[in-house]
Amino acid sequence: MPRPFKIYSARPLPEGAEIVQHEGMPHAKVKLQGRWVLCKLSKDGTKYLQPSRCWYYKIRDEKGIVRRRKGCSDLKATEQLAAEAERKVARRRAGLIDPAEEHLSRPLQDHLRDYTEYLLSKGGTARHIRETLSRCQRAFRACGFITAADVKTEAITNWLNRLRGPRPVAELETEAKAASIAWRTVWRAAENLGVKA
Repeated sequence: MPRPFKIYSARPLPEGAEIVQHEGMPHAKVKLQGRWVLCKLSKDGTKYLQPSRCWYYKIRDEKGIVRRRKGCSDLKATEQLAAEAERKVARRRAGLIDPAEEHLSRPLQDHLRDYTEYLLSKGGTARHIRETLSRCQRAFRACGFITAADVKTEAITNWLNRLRGPRPVAELETEAKAASIAWRTVWRAAENLGVKA
């Protein structure tokens, strides 16, 4: 299991800070958040090392890359987060977790940012990108989609049917055309990002 650790940031010693020996090493006695704390000194002795409020842990993902993740301010909770992350990596390596699960839980706004980058790299014009994104956002807002897992065909169909309500024909045609383009754009974006619905 990954061992939680704290990150230390070097801070200048306050005027008249008391330097004491603790466990054979020099420490500075400083007041942090209203209480006196012993903090390690830097190697040159001009700064003290303030620990972070949160614990961190390192984990090797399924691709073998070591990643540092932020835990909680509670050590035991961070140990549980690290153990859960390690279990997820083991499941992913064994093929028990679907890689698309991560995509389904991401907010659609993140997917839209990725899709924007894709459109830019493909050479799309600014107008095309702007219209595409506004159509996607309009469909997401109207149907209440927040994550990719929320996207349902019935919701889009109901939204399109509401647009086809009793209105003047010209307005209806414009709205329906925009809606169907928005829906096609959403699915095209999903296909290009590799999200299966």
